[in-house]
Amino acid sequence: MDRHANAPNLVLVGRVCVTVTFQPPSFISAARLHLARTLTVLRHLNTLAGMVTGIVLGKSCHLPKLAHKAPDRTVAESRHKRFSRWVQNDAITAEIYYLPFVQALLVGFVASTLSTSSPMS
Repeated sequence: MDRHANAPNLVLVGRVCVTVTFQPPSFISAARLHLARTLTVLRHLNTLAGMVTGIVLGKSCHLPKLAHKAPDRTVAESRHKRFSRWVQNDAITAEIYYLPFVQALLVGFVASTLSTSSPMS
């Protein structure tokens, strides 16, 4: 691979010239930051899903009990620590993490209540 002498953004690969464009470092930094934030939110949602599953399966909201029931390949004590850190994390906001679960739960509860209630006479 040789750079073309007259055009620094052209690279000679064999007999073919390929145009090479580079993104400015600010774009790369912004993309990395966005990816890091997205991955953090996904990890938080994964932890929350494990906690909700543990609550349902364990029929308890106590962290040690739900940590034992949460479906995960890690040791229960490690899950307990992760859940505890998650609950105490100031970056976890109700609007982002709790509200979607609560809304879905309430919609399901209302639908279930309306379909099982008897009509009033």
